[in-house]
Amino acid sequence: MVKPSRVIILRELPCGDQIQIRVDLGRAMHDEKQRIYIKDGDVVMLNFKPHQAVFNGVLNLVNFNIITNSNGN
Repeated sequence: MVKPSRVIILRELPCGDQIQIRVDLGRAMHDEKQRIYIKDGDVVMLNFKPHQAVFNGVLNLVNFNIITNSNGN
């Protein structure tokens, strides 16, 4: 399985509005300026790039077929 490479952080502002903060995990690993501190109340969602989601879907189909066929079903 390919790991997610993006994070979306939903943060509520003092005025009640909500903002989305998008972080590329690859960049954040190498560039300290790309890192963000998680605050109490933040919602953190891992996100796949489109090609990663497709690749994981194909891997799941192949894995499911191998398991199903090895059980004789």
